[in-house]
Parts: sequence; structure tokens; C-alpha cells
Amino acid sequence: MMQQNPHPVLLRSASLGLDDLPKTIAILHRYAITDRLVPIETATLDDIAFALASGNACSVTQSEQAALERLYWQAREAGCIGSEPALASAVKRDTA
Repeated sequence: MMQQNPHPVLLRSASLGLDDLPKTIAILHRYAITDRLVPIETATLDDIAFALASGNACSVTQSEQAALERLYWQAREAGCIGSEPALASAVKRDTA
């Protein structure tokens, strides 16, 4: 069985104190029957905000929720807007 390499952005996230990020986040849609699972490396700033605000963050541990909140604010400080991938923005800010 071949082991999957972690996404390069995830490797850099550890230096930001984000090593507790969940692999996916659940986004609740008002009219959907099920939540939409979004990989953390492609989750937009809006996706993270909706997951935190909707209470779906309750399905993650406290350390994962804290990491999501740190990611949200680090991406905002990096100038990330809602439709942009939050993790890539936060990592780009750290390397600049």
C-alpha cells in the first residue's frame, strides 16, 4: 500500500501552530440533507467561518477548534478574503 504524502501547505502549517487542524471540516447548508465535507487545504475563509459559526465545530476536539480559529485570524491578517483558500494565505503570510 502506497502512503500518501501530506499536502505541502499542511507541512508548513505546523510552523504556524496549526498542527492540530482537522483534515476536513463540515459545512452545514441550510437546505441540504447532509453536511458538505471540505478538505482543510482547500477550505476557503468563508468555509471556516461557516463551520465555526454554525456549531459544526462541536464535532471537532477543542484543540482542532482552536487551530481553526487561529487559522481564520492568521488568514484574515494575511489579507485573505472569503473566497480564497485560508491555509494557503496563512502560510504565504508566514513565508513573506
